[in-house]
Amino acid sequence: MARAAEAKASQSLEQLGVEHLTDQTAIAAQNREIRSLNDRMEDQIASQERTRDLMEAERDLHELVGARNLHIVDVSDTDSRGRTQKAVGRVFYIEGKSLVFYAYDLSDGHSDVRKFAYYVWGNKDGNLETVRNVGTLDTDDTLKKTWKLHVSDAKVLTDIDRVFVTAEPAGKLGPRPHGKKILNAYLGGPVNHP
Repeated sequence: MARAAEAKASQSLEQLGVEHLTDQTAIAAQNREIRSLNDRMEDQIASQERTRDLMEAERDLHELVGARNLHIVDVSDTDSRGRTQKAVGRVFYIEGKSLVFYAYDLSDGHSDVRKFAYYVWGNKDGNLETVRNVGTLDTDDTLKKTWKLHVSDAKVLTDIDRVFVTAEPAGKLGPRPHGKKILNAYLGGPVNHP
């Protein structure tokens, strides 16, 4: 009788081992399926984000190209003697509605984004008392060394007719610019792309 019980227990144990192995195989297959589904979901989310970004860029381009009050301003820097250097940026400005500021090849002396940030300032009629921070140039494309700022706050845009950039220590921005102006653009000229 003891042998029969032992054989039955052994058979039950073996059966449990087989069931456990089957369960482990099923769990591994389910985990692979879950990973596959997660990967597909991440791909779909990335695709939706790209589509959304593309649609937003298309809408922005349509607005820019179709604007009757568009200013396109080449932004120049000046050397130590006040002579204008080559254009190092471009501003697309729709009066009171949108400003897109692109900067190219900013100074290598301030390229460490952990230490310095490029702040864009605006003022009206050259009055430095009305200067205000418009935003920060963010890296647009590291390989092409381009930087970009997009402002669509109508209140800010109606209060300025000039923008300039300074390199300031990151995280230590005050109410006024302290760094040397490295780029400067006047927005108050006549519309040049109606």
